[in-house]
Amino acid sequence: MSNEWADFLQTQHAHSDEVGVSHFADDAATADNDTNFICDLSQIGILRINGDDAETFLQGQLSNDVNALDGKQSQLSSYCSPKGRILASFRLYRTGDDFYLLIPADTLAATQKRLRMFVLMSKVTIDDVSDELIRIGISGEKANAALEQLSLPVPATENGLASKDSVHILAIPSAQTRYILVAPLAAAPDMWNSLKEQLPAKGYNHWNLMDIQQGIPSIVAATVDAFVPQMVNLHAIDGVSFSKGCYPGQEIVARMHYLGKLKRRMYRAHVETDQAPKPGDTLFSADSDSGQGAGQIVMSAALANGHYEVLAVMQIKAYEESGLHLHNNEGPKLEPRDIPYTVSLEREK
Repeated sequence: MSNEWADFLQTQHAHSDEVGVSHFADDAATADNDTNFICDLSQIGILRINGDDAETFLQGQLSNDVNALDGKQSQLSSYCSPKGRILASFRLYRTGDDFYLLIPADTLAATQKRLRMFVLMSKVTIDDVSDELIRIGISGEKANAALEQLSLPVPATENGLASKDSVHILAIPSAQTRYILVAPLAAAPDMWNSLKEQLPAKGYNHWNLMDIQQGIPSIVAATVDAFVPQMVNLHAIDGVSFSKGCYPGQEIVARMHYLGKLKRRMYRAHVETDQAPKPGDTLFSADSDSGQGAGQIVMSAALANGHYEVLAVMQIKAYEESGLHLHNNEGPKLEPRDIPYTVSLEREK
């Protein structure tokens, strides 16, 4: 987060923790059922990739079809190790000749460094522009009116992208209207103040809850190299292309798709505990046949009074037969919650 933006948020009575802006003075850090708000998304960094060879380079590195981006939509994608494990997950979009990765801030530097290793002689630059371009989450029934008040266009479709000058608006799948606004630092304070006239400011936990309810995972530092894309349901939410060319880990990902059967997948659940679930926490089941635990927390969002919503990768057999527990076999039990899509477990014919 740039010092200038941090100073502005201080004038808005923001309170921050090691992740980002947790809450504002007139709002609690725990999420609630109110889906109408704006929030600072500094927990999400942004990389800009450009140059004559940028599209070709990214097409050979990422799990989704970069060639399909035409400036009218964004896509979920991932960057994998040669063993098919996710090193980074992100939302990717294109404007003109520039590509932007909206990526968890704690994985940005490592991802930038690794991508640069493979640029070689290609005409590609990869820059961290997190201090230059501010990310603001907008949610709720007043979101469209709030954008229109700023004379900004509204994306027409789910995952749609609309741009005006150097401002980009990304529609994010959700049960209610939701956008990410990406704007230059110089313009962001005035935009924030305009948006706040119609929507209250809240912390990142509210945004995380919406991602969890939608079943959209984020791979943070604690879960890097832990999952293949199918384990976190990326194949079910258009985060993987099985028809594009090669990329690191593609053989492993394709083999799971065409020859394997998924034994672990991501579920949404509710848990009541006095010890907050964190990404990377291990889950346990008495019937697990794995010596490495029966699952792992991917994301969590705090509700009131020790209640949490989580996304977690779990052994399917253990989940269906006996359920899973947090921290140890006698720990709090995870209670299933629905996600709004179907996950294919069997191989594709």
